[in-house]
Amino acid sequence: IHECDPVDEIIAGFGGQPGNSVESWRPLERWDEPDLAGGTRPLFRAWCPDPVAGMDNAYAAAAAMFMPIDALVWPAAMQAAGRLDGGPSLFTPTVEITARFADTAHRTSWHLGESVVDHMSTKSVAGTVRVWSADGVHGATGHSLNLMIG
Repeated sequence: IHECDPVDEIIAGFGGQPGNSVESWRPLERWDEPDLAGGTRPLFRAWCPDPVAGMDNAYAAAAAMFMPIDALVWPAAMQAAGRLDGGPSLFTPTVEITARFADTAHRTSWHLGESVVDHMSTKSVAGTVRVWSADGVHGATGHSLNLMIG
């Protein structure tokens, strides 16, 4: 996480401010320059806001961290297939998903999701997503098995 651009700087580059000005998660890292996890597998990163920041509810915090776990296997699969910058899109409906929450008490207004493809065939993709707070505290790890259509 220390190698990622801070979300405040990324948003400022678009003329916005973190918080209410950004209503939905969106990938903000450059897709055409993937980072490498351990130098062997592409790592897809995306910032997403915590829509329940400020609420004192562990279940709502877990749900907010679950969203990138569910959403980020698709762009990681697109990256692994070389289709992020063009080509036909893949559809990756979720078949099975699990999550383990390390810390639902530590809250920041943004999460960083880091997704890697663990296995990919012509019919399915399996990925791991790690979710971090904006200040680098590990919040959750999840695994998703998805169909590959397209």
